[in-house]
Amino acid sequence: MSFLCIRALLLRALMLLVSLPLMAPSAASADYRAGAVAVPLAGGLERETATIAYAIDSVVRQSHRVEHVDLAIRAEGREVFQERQESARRARSLYDQGVEAYQNFEFATALHALEDAIAAFEDSDLTEFFPDLLEAYAMQAATAYFNGDVDGARTTIRRLLSLRSNYVFDGRLFPPDIREVAESIRSEVEQESRNPLEVIVDQTNARVYVNGVFRGISPIEIRNLLPTRHHLSLVSLGFEMLQEEHRAAPGALVRLAMTPAADGAAVSGLLSNLERALSQGKVSEPSASIARWAGVDEVLAAGVARAGGGALRVMMARVASDGHVLAKGEHELSIEDPAGLSELAAFVSQLFSDDFPRGPGNEPVVRELRSTMVIDRTTIGYLTGGGGVAAGIGGAIMGFRARQAQAAAKAIPQRRQEEIQETMGRAKSSALIADVLYGAAFVGVVAGVYLAMPALQPEGPQEVPQRGLREDWFSMVPVPLGDGAMLTVGGRF
Repeated sequence: MSFLCIRALLLRALMLLVSLPLMAPSAASADYRAGAVAVPLAGGLERETATIAYAIDSVVRQSHRVEHVDLAIRAEGREVFQERQESARRARSLYDQGVEAYQNFEFATALHALEDAIAAFEDSDLTEFFPDLLEAYAMQAATAYFNGDVDGARTTIRRLLSLRSNYVFDGRLFPPDIREVAESIRSEVEQESRNPLEVIVDQTNARVYVNGVFRGISPIEIRNLLPTRHHLSLVSLGFEMLQEEHRAAPGALVRLAMTPAADGAAVSGLLSNLERALSQGKVSEPSASIARWAGVDEVLAAGVARAGGGALRVMMARVASDGHVLAKGEHELSIEDPAGLSELAAFVSQLFSDDFPRGPGNEPVVRELRSTMVIDRTTIGYLTGGGGVAAGIGGAIMGFRARQAQAAAKAIPQRRQEEIQETMGRAKSSALIADVLYGAAFVGVVAGVYLAMPALQPEGPQEVPQRGLREDWFSMVPVPLGDGAMLTVGGRF
């Protein structure tokens, strides 16, 4: 055995005397369960609604009052969900076996268990368990190093840092000399060129996670990625989660199709009912139906409509599974503003601060939202165009009457000049009205086509918007983690 391996083993034995057991973290649980959902109340707001839904869902996820239930995961069906959870449990078990073998200096056994753990973590929900996958990579690197495979340790460290360049190595696993090697690899990785990856999903606006981190809503161009394989996770209500590996490179484009979830049809019907109800200011029954379907105690339901000045109005209500409205409110924001989602998160947190009282005998109390008629540009275009068509029809009718009156005037004997003049007057009036209606028809049809043009264009490949730095706004956590604090500054400077 080389001097390096002997020295590493001695250092490892010393660290074992002072280190704590290295075990995968366990998830917290709660008895009261809640989920969140948002629907667009106007055409063309699907992507904005998906972004707002993620922000609201994040508040529920991080709330200490409830156990969060992701409705997109719930819609996949119990079997699919349990399969991924079983992969995570198997991965944790294999990881623990690898740690135990590592602590007993059984490095070959540890490497085999950790390799299987990495494969199992990759089959789990990486939006939740990606940090565990990184820990498994780190453990594999440390084990390879102490087993004398320095090149293998370097390869694993490079793979780990290519996925999370700011990863912090545990001093209990890595002695100073291997940490020095890891930092040199980090310097090399940080100097590598960054590349984009464009992601388009055909059927829906999906939440896009790269290496376990939320990066935005599809279609999206994800920038500043290292030139390596990255774990891509797509989540959308009504579809099965899609997880694949893709390499970032100049001009890299990934066009994906998601599989409808087991409860996809049921979810579509529930969302349609919620959309119709919210447009009329009603929220209780459709939200309660979603809560009962999801098996949760309450649902935070939101409708997204357009407001003046390019802003969006979000109408929200917390509704229990029996229809009782726990809280409600409205908030205006612009997701073009970096502080917009944080302000929305603060508003959602406020909704969780107090509950409306129930009626006598704990009966549910229905409180509806303010009724709103959502008329967007496309709707105005259809109405204007329809008015133009109606004016054209009216012009045709009046023109026909004018021609009839003119023909009748010609048939009147010349000696009845007074009757002729009266008939010609009616013909001229009808012709004038016809001309005015034709002009109104032309203006109405042209304006209607212009306003409704986005909806009239044939569906084709979606263009990925050039988002610039907006992707960084999406990647910000809208509310603080744990016991942290948040400071939001709004306005123009």
